[in-house]
Amino acid sequence: AASPLMDSRRSVLLLLLLLLLVATLMVAAAAAFLEDDVVLGAVARLGKGANASILKARERHLKGTVKLLFQPAEESGAGAKRMIEDGALEGVEAIFAVHVSHQHPTSVVGSRTGPLLAGCGFFKAHILARRAGADPVLAASSTIISLQSLVSREADPLDSQVVSVAMVNGSGGDPAAPLVLGGTFRAFSNASFYTLRRRIEEVMTLQPRVHGCEASVDFFENQSFYPPTVNHPRMYAHVKAVARALLGDAGYRDVPPMMGAEDFSFYSQAVPAGFYYVGVRNETLGSVHTGHSPY
Repeated sequence: AASPLMDSRRSVLLLLLLLLLVATLMVAAAAAFLEDDVVLGAVARLGKGANASILKARERHLKGTVKLLFQPAEESGAGAKRMIEDGALEGVEAIFAVHVSHQHPTSVVGSRTGPLLAGCGFFKAHILARRAGADPVLAASSTIISLQSLVSREADPLDSQVVSVAMVNGSGGDPAAPLVLGGTFRAFSNASFYTLRRRIEEVMTLQPRVHGCEASVDFFENQSFYPPTVNHPRMYAHVKAVARALLGDAGYRDVPPMMGAEDFSFYSQAVPAGFYYVGVRNETLGSVHTGHSPY
């Protein structure tokens, strides 16, 4: 029977092999892109020491410059946006990034052209009574119902969007006490994303007035407000070609868009981008959980 130490060593070995595959794919994509065309520069995000070593070995073949981005605050804080503001993309004509995926087996790369990940925003509203007898709970209930119609009655049914109220706090049961409600919204295009943001603000500030209340809304636009992640057709085709060259035709899959979000979206808004997944699912080793699972 395998001991805990042996299981631990297998896990470490799997992680090291995965990091090597990720580094190889990212560097191969950036290096092959520069070898194909004369460009100002390409970026590989999440670069490690191995990336730099591989690039150095192929330096004479490159017709441009590769930047490795070591970016903080991916999950919250819009780190990519701040990197861009600090000049990370100056002189860059293409950018590539990779993310692990529990939905695909190891040795498989997945991506798609166009929108890959949704734009994501969060909102929180404070509803207050502004006259005697006004009920913030009733105002919040009416507001929530009105928010549900934004997707079902206003959005193009072929353009996937989400508006979800995920939190309501009635402040201890006092019917006149201020009430807080919050949630998230998602969309696959900038036009739909910012239209949703505008309509959510209108509904959440105007609907409570019907019930004698007033409301203010915070969208946390400097913290967790990400546009859609969109793959450029040329960068997508390039990543696909490199993955097939390294792993064979069976090693690449087109994947459906996901309602998850990624701050790499800021880079994809600024320069042509290629974002793709490396599969990490391995049922034999128990690697079956999502990237954010504690297991």
